[in-house]
Amino acid sequence: MLEFFNIKRDIPFMSYARVTTFISLVTFILAVAALATKGLNFGVDFTGGTVMELSYPQPADIHKIRTTLEHDGYGDASVQNFGTSHDVLIRLPVKQDISGAQLSEKIFQGLQSADSGVKLQRVEFVGPQVGKELYENGALALIVVCLGIMAYLAMRFAIEGFPPFMMAGIRFVIAGGLFVLFLRLRGAPWPNAAQWRSSFAVGGLLLLGGNGAVAYAEQWIGSGVAALAIATVPLWTVLFAELWGEHSSRREWLGILIGFVGVGILSFGADMQASAAATLALLFAAASWSFGSVWSKRLPMPPGLMSSAAQMLGGGVLLMAASLALGERLVAVPSPKALSALAYLIVFGSFIAFTAYQFLFHTVRPALATSYAYVNPVVAVALGASLAGEKVGVLEFAAMAVIVAGVALVVVNGRKNP
Repeated sequence: MLEFFNIKRDIPFMSYARVTTFISLVTFILAVAALATKGLNFGVDFTGGTVMELSYPQPADIHKIRTTLEHDGYGDASVQNFGTSHDVLIRLPVKQDISGAQLSEKIFQGLQSADSGVKLQRVEFVGPQVGKELYENGALALIVVCLGIMAYLAMRFAIEGFPPFMMAGIRFVIAGGLFVLFLRLRGAPWPNAAQWRSSFAVGGLLLLGGNGAVAYAEQWIGSGVAALAIATVPLWTVLFAELWGEHSSRREWLGILIGFVGVGILSFGADMQASAAATLALLFAAASWSFGSVWSKRLPMPPGLMSSAAQMLGGGVLLMAASLALGERLVAVPSPKALSALAYLIVFGSFIAFTAYQFLFHTVRPALATSYAYVNPVVAVALGASLAGEKVGVLEFAAMAVIVAGVALVVVNGRKNP
């Protein structure tokens, strides 16, 4: 089996750069044209409206339900199965001349006249404020994804001029120190002793154990492969959340199993085989980041943005201590490329992306907050190949597909709302 995978490990996909670029441009133009002519079709979660969950004694006839709704004047309703073939979810946009309660009652009466066995399980009224919050959280998630993708490649360039732990320490000491100073000048309270201890503990797990280990591993492993390994963060997050009673569904456990099968496939890749220490460092980084994220929700952390600032400063101090303990030192003046990469990491990878991630993690479900990890590797692999000349083999592509599938199962939660 392994001999089979060893055949043609490197894929010369950069030789098709012109063709793929042309296809990408055509796809982009078609997408813009479709957006300009048809616009965006936002769901009820963004626009507000009424959500109804119904249960039928027999498998529901979706076509018949849609026909009944259209006959009653509700042709704009969205109808789909939910959970099982017996359960149906109906979404309706806001109606100006009728309240949500009256609307749901009229619809239920109409469906009940067509099938007396139907039961109303749940009605939910979604206000416009929910849509606003989703826009804001969606924008933050997009920031985390875009900046996080580039961070892997920036670290690869930065460690060309700096030792790994020194680079990460400089990054977070500067970012955290300036952020704390800025917040203090804006009137934010100084963290107390317990909050500082928590910030150092969480900062150590996220930044020393997580970010520092990734920087260490990228001395031997490409940024794309590193992003693939870190894509397991949502899987570790769900596992650690179990320690505090946040039980997972069977779909999430299946996703965890599939994801770690992908990690097993990735371990046979050329990059992972080149350095056992780097491989272990990446797995430890994903687990450390996940545990620190989950644990931070149970610790006395500073309020607001000061939490992110204190964690960056605490983690940066611990990274510098590790650098000194390991005897790291500069052997030459860093190149402009390394300095530019470090500056990017300080401003975009720390100030913006890390703070946005912290906000999301304390706002939404842990597995969802870490869902950026299954978008990152796909783009990170392409960026590493195009900008840093990194080679990606068959095993890495196979591992990517398996890991992304597993994480998708975790993120797309299969549990029904009570």
